[in-house]
Amino acid sequence: MKQLWIVTFFMTLAGNSFAQSLERTSTNQDRYVQFAERVVAIELAKALSPSVRLAKQQCGPGCAESGALELGVEMIGLSRTKTGAATLMNLLGLRLDGAGAEELHCQILLRGRDISGLLRTLKPNAVAEHCRSLASGVMKRELATVSDVSVDQLCRSAEEVNSERGELLKAVASNAACPF
Repeated sequence: MKQLWIVTFFMTLAGNSFAQSLERTSTNQDRYVQFAERVVAIELAKALSPSVRLAKQQCGPGCAESGALELGVEMIGLSRTKTGAATLMNLLGLRLDGAGAEELHCQILLRGRDISGLLRTLKPNAVAEHCRSLASGVMKRELATVSDVSVDQLCRSAEEVNSERGELLKAVASNAACPF
């Protein structure tokens, strides 16, 4: 009887440690997702900035494109937490184009019907406002010396977010696949 109690005690302890470990992992993933979202916004602002583009041209091969924007979107897409899914929805507020937009669409399409509920209940005004808040913070902190990009250049309007949402809902409903 005593042995059974000891085994039960250690299994309970191990279970609690495992649960706490999962909780820590989720919290760490959420931090990575939040960091990646900021990286995406920073890289978009740098790509849109004429002064940053000029500085990169003068820098030569040492300032080549890093791919950080696409990598940030992919990192968010790989997170299977609620924060990861919500952040994918929030990225719809950014004026991503080219490879960044393709990566975002692919990450959403890869989740398929799992994310369609979030797309249907998405509040475009909230996404647009989140983008404005994120962009303002990035422009004040990380890009304080870059003055030739505005929040409006980085963020979509609620109407644009709603249009993008509609296109993605159609794509998910038709089981569209990511092109790469």
